Amino acid sequence: MVTSDAPDGYELVAAERNVTIHDLLTHRAGFTGLPPIHSPAEILRLPAIQPLPKNGDFTPEQCTKHLAVSPLDAQPGATFKYGSSTVILGRLIEVVTGQTLDKLLQDRVFKPLAMIDTSFVVPLEKQQRIAPACSLSAENIWMKLPPNSLTPRFFLADGNLWSTAAVYLRFSQILLNKSE
Repeated sequence: MVTSDAPDGYELVAAERNVTIHDLLTHRAGFTGLPPIHSPAEILRLPAIQPLPKNGDFTPEQCTKHLAVSPLDAQPGATFKYGSSTVILGRLIEVVTGQTLDKLLQDRVFKPLAMIDTSFVVPLEKQQRIAPACSLSAENIWMKLPPNSLTPRFFLADGNLWSTAAVYLRFSQILLNKSE
């Protein structure tokens, strides 16, 4: 929590309540998010990230444990902030189903919906089709982001899933049509 009279410009306070699945689904869990705003919680989170490998070669379990001990940017349920909530939801799916996220999505979503160009891993022959992601810098300038790994060992539910625009459009239409 940020206060103007605290010695470092912020004061850490306990969460008023636990984060709920509803908070995670609505991106209101209180985690730091995107775009980055260089908040005290983001700055305090950096030292906790150091043990995680720089190449993203960490397990969903390791990532979730890291998030569990990182400071929140806001009280759970208080504000919308797009970010890490989906990592925890993905790990929760793995724990509840006993399947890895990639296997579950492949069996229950991608195959039934014929989403043949959707995966966590992009085959070498399709990598030239990747469009770069962009984000706003602290100075409000659009910049290209370094690409996510096209061949990760572990799969997180926070943005390293690849697909084509046409397949994603069809998936979105299915959602709009209430699964029809």
